[in-house]
Amino acid sequence: EEYQLDYNGCLALKVEDFDLNKGLAEISKIKKEISRLGYINVAAIEDSKILGERYDALAVQVEDLNKAQDELIQIIQELSTEMRTRFSEEFEKINENFKITFRELFGGGNAKLELIGSDNVLEAGVEILAEPPGKKLSSNTLLSGGEKALTAIAILFAFVFLQISLKNSYLTVL
Repeated sequence: EEYQLDYNGCLALKVEDFDLNKGLAEISKIKKEISRLGYINVAAIEDSKILGERYDALAVQVEDLNKAQDELIQIIQELSTEMRTRFSEEFEKINENFKITFRELFGGGNAKLELIGSDNVLEAGVEILAEPPGKKLSSNTLLSGGEKALTAIAILFAFVFLQISLKNSYLTVL
């Protein structure tokens, strides 16, 4: 009944010289081993298929995310290079405008802007070096209040002149 066999079906499985006592002992031993295995999840195969499909879908997503990460890293590197290049170019233009504007405002002298503190232009600080005519300065703190104000105005004009030249170059392109 347990195996859904009838008498004729059992006769087909008959083993010659079968010892019933040894068979019952073997059955008992196997049943104990089966019970030690614990609970059997009959849905394990289906669960395994579902988890396998989910794993495959997540693996595809991980691959997509890794690809997107690589692309973003490349874009960031390209943008960083472009920012360094543009900053260096524009900084030089501002520096040249500052030198010219400073000489015009002071009637001579020397001035320049220097990047300090880092080899990376995007992380560097800016130092303002200004020598009005007739003065030899080792520090900007030795400038008078008026000289500091005129130096600041020269820097502002350097930015304004840069903006004007950029607008004119855009208009020329258009």
